[in-house]
Amino acid sequence: MTKITTQHMGAIARHIADVLGDADTSRAEVTLTALIGDAPVYADLSGWDTGDVSVGLTQAGVSARVLTPKIIAALFGLVRDHAPTCNRCGRFALRLTGSTWAAVTASTCPVDAGLYEAAVVPVVIGWHDGREYPEGTTHDGDGVPLDSSTIRAERGVSPMVDAALRETGATLPDVLAALVSGGASPATALRAVGEPLSQWVSDRKMREFVASAKGALTRRTGGATQPPFAAGAEAPTGAFNLREWRGVFAQVFSTAARARMLLNDSGIATLRIRFDDTPELVWQSALEEAQKTGRLADLLRVAREEYPSSAALRALTAPSADRDAVYAALVRLLPAQFEAAVFRLSVPSHVLPGATASMAERAVALVRVAEQRGQLAQLAAIVRAA
Repeated sequence: MTKITTQHMGAIARHIADVLGDADTSRAEVTLTALIGDAPVYADLSGWDTGDVSVGLTQAGVSARVLTPKIIAALFGLVRDHAPTCNRCGRFALRLTGSTWAAVTASTCPVDAGLYEAAVVPVVIGWHDGREYPEGTTHDGDGVPLDSSTIRAERGVSPMVDAALRETGATLPDVLAALVSGGASPATALRAVGEPLSQWVSDRKMREFVASAKGALTRRTGGATQPPFAAGAEAPTGAFNLREWRGVFAQVFSTAARARMLLNDSGIATLRIRFDDTPELVWQSALEEAQKTGRLADLLRVAREEYPSSAALRALTAPSADRDAVYAALVRLLPAQFEAAVFRLSVPSHVLPGATASMAERAVALVRVAEQRGQLAQLAAIVRAA
């Protein structure tokens, strides 16, 4: 169960205060504690009816008008774990009209013109499946350990691997995620970090792998929630040959200075790239970052402008838009930037989930609309320019 964030508890209290007609949230906070306790989870907000809320208000010693319990029960039913809140007043993107809640479809709050920002819910990312688990989860349903402490306590980690982790800054889940991405089973990956010579032929090979694995857990999820497309959905088009691209770029842009300049000119963030590694490892990380952010085509275009006579660069094929990369970029946008993308793509607002839906839900819907219209490449370009 995911705990309700402090940010959302504040938003709920602010709206209850509005319902009670209070300028501050003191009575609202007492009411909220009486209704859902001191450490509530999002599931506690479901299934409320007018009678239950009335009892809670009585227990809190709060007198209210007849419709108040109904309004509060309806509010609870609208809260989602990724619902955005105003960065000024803290309210949800909801407006109370009479006794009915209505979604605010604009990107700015009608109370104080603040921007609605998506909530950040603390989660644990499964290194073996890329799924999000509630904060504090130590194992998945099959008993696979998820966090470093649990892995160390139950499976053990070799001193050789520990030394490599300290040297490179990679994490244990990074290494496990990289092993699974390379085709290893979770059991094989766990054995490898405990008995590294069962996986690598030498200490040097293991250290090289650990260095290249830095950030692998983030790359596995695209830096955000995994795209919740339906199981069995068509694989993304525009897949590229990473090994081929890595070899070409490592040869043409072999120095750290040249690589950094090209990435900056292509609009690719370099914060997670280690430029003190070998050219092959530098470009492994750089190309994964470019793919994650949907900038492979930009990278190839700028590289060809730099070396127009390079036959190796000309031989590479620019990938078409990747739905997962577009999705990953969309969920990182601010609400105002997302609304601008919707406007530029000429998508009517009524075809997307409302502002109270999570950014993930709205991003999936926008990607699907773009695919149906044949506008995925256009959407990718819009997001890159945001």
